[in-house]
Amino acid sequence: MNGEVNLVCDSNKTPEACERFDVRGVGLRSGVFIGIVTLREPVDFEAEKHFDLSVRATDNGKRHTRCSIFWPEDGDTGIPRELKLAIIGDNLGYFRLEDPVRGPNGAYSTKLVTGNTTLDRENPDILRNVGLYQFRLEAEEVVPEGGVGEKVVTNVTVVVTDEDDQLPVFNKNQFLVFIPEDTANGTPLPGLEMLVSDSDEGAGSQFDLRLRDVQASEGVFDIFPTSAAGRTPVLIKVTDSSRLNYEQETERQFVFAVVASQGEAEVSATVTVLVTDANDNAPEFDRDSFSFSVPEDAAAGHVLGDVTARDRDSGQLGAVHYRLRGFGAERFHVNKVTGQLSVGQCTFVPCLDYEDQKSYALTVVARDGGNRTSTASVFVDVTDVNDNRPQFAEREYRRTLEDGSDAFFPDFYVKATDTDEDSQSAVTYAIIEGNLNATFVVDPTSGQRVLRVSANDPDASDAELAYYLQEGAADTFQINGRGEISVREGAVLDLERGGQPEYDLIIHAVDRGQPRKTGTAQVTITVGDINDSPPRFEPNSYVEYVPENSQPGRSVVTVAAADPDQTAELRYQLVLPIMARDRAGVTVPANVTDFSRWLAVNARTGEVTVNTTLDHSLAAVLVCQIRVTDVNTELGERSDTAELTVFIQAFSDNKPVFEAPWLPSDPVIGVSVPEEGQSGSTIYTLRAKDPVSGQAVTRYEEIAGSDVDDWFSVDESVGEVMINRRLDFDTMENKRSSQALVLVTVTDINDNQPLFGQKTYEVEVSEETYYPTVIATITARDIDSERGYGNVTFSLAGTTADQFHIEPVAGTLHVARGVRLDRESTPVHLLRVVAQDNPTGDEPPNKSYAQLTVTVTDENDNRPLFSEDGYTAVVAENALPGTAVITVTASDLDEGDSGHVRYSIVDAGTAEGLFDLEPETGALSVLGDLSGKGRTAPYRLSIRAQDQGDDPLLSDVTLEVYIGDVSNNDGIPRFVKPEPGEGGRRLRGMTSSQSCGNLPPGSLVLHARATDPDDPLTPSGHLQYSFLGGDTVSKDGLFSIDSRTGTLRTRASLDREETSEHHLLLQASDRGQPPQQAVRALTVTVRDVDDNEPRFERSKDAPPKELVVTEELEQGSVVTDITAVDGDDGKFGEIHYIITAGDPEGVFTVNRTETNIGQLLVASRLDREERDHYLLTVRCVSETPQGVQRAAYDPEDMSMMQLRIQVLDIDDNPPLFTEDNITTGDEAISALIEALESEESVLARGDVDIVENAGLKLVVEGETV
Repeated sequence: MNGEVNLVCDSNKTPEACERFDVRGVGLRSGVFIGIVTLREPVDFEAEKHFDLSVRATDNGKRHTRCSIFWPEDGDTGIPRELKLAIIGDNLGYFRLEDPVRGPNGAYSTKLVTGNTTLDRENPDILRNVGLYQFRLEAEEVVPEGGVGEKVVTNVTVVVTDEDDQLPVFNKNQFLVFIPEDTANGTPLPGLEMLVSDSDEGAGSQFDLRLRDVQASEGVFDIFPTSAAGRTPVLIKVTDSSRLNYEQETERQFVFAVVASQGEAEVSATVTVLVTDANDNAPEFDRDSFSFSVPEDAAAGHVLGDVTARDRDSGQLGAVHYRLRGFGAERFHVNKVTGQLSVGQCTFVPCLDYEDQKSYALTVVARDGGNRTSTASVFVDVTDVNDNRPQFAEREYRRTLEDGSDAFFPDFYVKATDTDEDSQSAVTYAIIEGNLNATFVVDPTSGQRVLRVSANDPDASDAELAYYLQEGAADTFQINGRGEISVREGAVLDLERGGQPEYDLIIHAVDRGQPRKTGTAQVTITVGDINDSPPRFEPNSYVEYVPENSQPGRSVVTVAAADPDQTAELRYQLVLPIMARDRAGVTVPANVTDFSRWLAVNARTGEVTVNTTLDHSLAAVLVCQIRVTDVNTELGERSDTAELTVFIQAFSDNKPVFEAPWLPSDPVIGVSVPEEGQSGSTIYTLRAKDPVSGQAVTRYEEIAGSDVDDWFSVDESVGEVMINRRLDFDTMENKRSSQALVLVTVTDINDNQPLFGQKTYEVEVSEETYYPTVIATITARDIDSERGYGNVTFSLAGTTADQFHIEPVAGTLHVARGVRLDRESTPVHLLRVVAQDNPTGDEPPNKSYAQLTVTVTDENDNRPLFSEDGYTAVVAENALPGTAVITVTASDLDEGDSGHVRYSIVDAGTAEGLFDLEPETGALSVLGDLSGKGRTAPYRLSIRAQDQGDDPLLSDVTLEVYIGDVSNNDGIPRFVKPEPGEGGRRLRGMTSSQSCGNLPPGSLVLHARATDPDDPLTPSGHLQYSFLGGDTVSKDGLFSIDSRTGTLRTRASLDREETSEHHLLLQASDRGQPPQQAVRALTVTVRDVDDNEPRFERSKDAPPKELVVTEELEQGSVVTDITAVDGDDGKFGEIHYIITAGDPEGVFTVNRTETNIGQLLVASRLDREERDHYLLTVRCVSETPQGVQRAAYDPEDMSMMQLRIQVLDIDDNPPLFTEDNITTGDEAISALIEALESEESVLARGDVDIVENAGLKLVVEGETV
């Protein structure tokens, strides 16, 4: 029964073939069967050329037979002899033979059964043989004694199948990992070499992996893989890096267990993750800005306050240092460690002058030990003190009056100003002499008479009248006894600041009679508005969105500005040019189209509208400035600007479409994937585009439920279809079967045309592509196969087909030999591909056609071209920084970055630092003070236009700028060398010993060089050099400068250990009138040389350092640390240690640490019984010792010190007799006993250990009397 075989068609493997064919089994003889395949229905050659038929063969037997039966038989023809059976080679004792049984025909039978030792497939010998265990059976004839029986041997191979009897094993039980706190998500734990192994095979070697939180690790880490088999490395990745925070003690250590499980059984290993500090925190100021006030007469060192920041990092990384930046920073000093801000040290002139500068806006920079910085604003208001006298506008005032005049017409006034602005500096006026009979009066506050009223009294003189303001003045006006009306001090008339437009004053005139009589008059004063306030946008930026199909005239936004002046007339306008960016955010060149026509603004209302058709493919974003101007101002132009950003939204009424072979009518894409595909690998990339704009789709989504088993996933942004887990055809089908291949041959006729793989082909090719590069492969197949019917050849047709070549058989498409594609002339080629079969004989071929579109992509093959061969410009020497000079333009025919032109100055020549070129627009503006020489020779600048392609191309043009001279000696010297901020001029340190390599006095430090834009042949252009103040020798006397050449030299030796940096202020001044000068700060850093020998800090009569150690210390044990000092830094400051005396046996050695500490180590066995103390001499040296150095201790040599080491005893020796054998007679027994009882026994040599470790006990054993 076990040998009967059943044959059936396996419909699970080949369902389609089993529908067309039938299989049945027929037995020919015992154990031999054949399968007969019959056709169930007709077949079509064109529809299917061949079929794969899977046939399953099964028997009726049972698996896992545990015994084998052997029949050894004697081949003799006579009476068979007895046989003895034995197993040979079963060294592990897995098997045994049962007692043999002899049959009636003389044959023996026996059973091979398992022995007492359990079979172990994980035994190394069985593993090496892939589960096979081999040994031999021997059958030997039993013959009478003295004879030799015949033997026969047969080989036995046992296939040992695996059982799941092994648990996974970690390579270690404990793992310790250090990671910095700035580790990013997805980063594997560094240095974690974790392996999990299961020595079982197949399904028995599979196990699951997971993490189990032990200490604060939940959600911080993830494990990969989560399931594995056999020997597998384990990765632990960070998933929540925000939890790694060294600054929080609770987040410095994480502990978790990696658990490997098989069903209910689990094993684990513990991982401890220690978080180390990283410089992930910048210094933090407690506020964004600091404000201080200081009187202008504050002395140097006057403390304003503290500008401090804290850094949450630890150690050196959290150490914060401060410095100041900004215009005027040199007038203040900030302590680099404490952050205390004070008034600086200024030479010759005060640091602060309210009349020169009323406030300072500075920036304090806090830098930590890891070079991370933060900034805060520092605002310093200088308060005024009354340190300036009033100054009249004129030294003398003259006015002619006619005889009899009682008033000036027009008003006559004098004017004086005081640059101070404190409360004590208000200017008052008084006539101090020459005013005979008090003929004239002057208003004490304004210096003029505003208005005078007078009344007539018929009873007495008008001079006796007194005048009073009754009401209506609103604390704005005042009147004196003479009837003069004036403005009160501090009164506000400005209408924008709350002043009234009109005042009605009620004035009383009172006589001196009895009773007093009063006259009343009303005075109306109208305050006229002056248009002196600028308009202001609120808000000052706008962001709007408009669809690209917006019609002209559509409103985008209405911008609004406010002006407090009553007579303001506001007008709005677009500020050109308008900047445009494409969908990728790249600036679109201005020569693409006139973007200024896309938008319009109503000059009176500020409404911005669409002016023409918009095109999202040309520009996706427009950025422009809108200016509002008060056209009715009386004090020059008053305006403000706001920024408008308009996003143009693409318009599309069609759904996106996938690329071929996907079709709307057949929306299926077939992909074949071989088994064993690994997790994370990409098997197909989806591509789709917008049918209107042609732009690629950037978002894909997998339809929920379409992949129930989650075999695959789709990347949302790029459309990659990826495998989620390992594909195993066998495990996916999970059936036991055998297969047979059935071939069915059908004859062919030429009844089919070639079929292209795609109906249309779209190819992009760079214009820099040449033959024989393959730019595409055209595929077509003809399902006919006989007589050349299926042999397809290709050819091209079209007006530009001669520019391309297609291989007739392979279908590979190339640019034709000798052809160079030019996108600028032909960006797109429309061709037809012809595919035809090639039948033999006279049969006509069948043809098919496919559309081929070749789009030539741009390469950076065109240089930017300037609009002119050369440019010339003229600018006045007193032009302010920012003044426009000229705009150069260049165009590039390429697209994208290759057509994006940026401008730069590649050679400014003598105009270095005078001009600035805007890289995007090519606008040249004034950067520094020009102060031109009035010469006809211009500045020549080399301007470069360069595109932004991968291999950028460029063009240069010469720009000549003429500077117009407007005054004498207006050229200010400017330092060229040293440059601003240049410091660290490094000099080798000098000592009085003039050691080899040190520089002598007079050594060159720097050639200072400055330029003056004035004519060098005139005093205004002739420069001389000095230190600030005019001296040619520095204040410390260490440096000198040549006034003519600017050569800076040393005057004495420099010692870095005394002063490592010298700060100098260099001055370059001309001889014009008035003289002009420039000052440049220079820091000279003294570089270290090895001019200090290492030494021990001890006195000359210092005793040895006392140390105590225990004998038999392990080699490498640290006895003590030795520390020496060296005044040098870096490599010159390295200290090495060597033992020069007291240890000839080499029991000790000295190891140097990275921190220059010497560790005295035990180098060999330390035995007190050999030597109980040592007096070592240790020397410190600056270079690594070579070989053995011997030198006795010299107390005068500070590079030596002594160590006295006392070795303590331990009980490490047994007692010893003086003789190995002692022979004695009866007479000596008594003496022996007396000797044993005596304290002076000499029989025992004793214990070489010291007393507390050497107690002896003597016993007589085996005494015979």
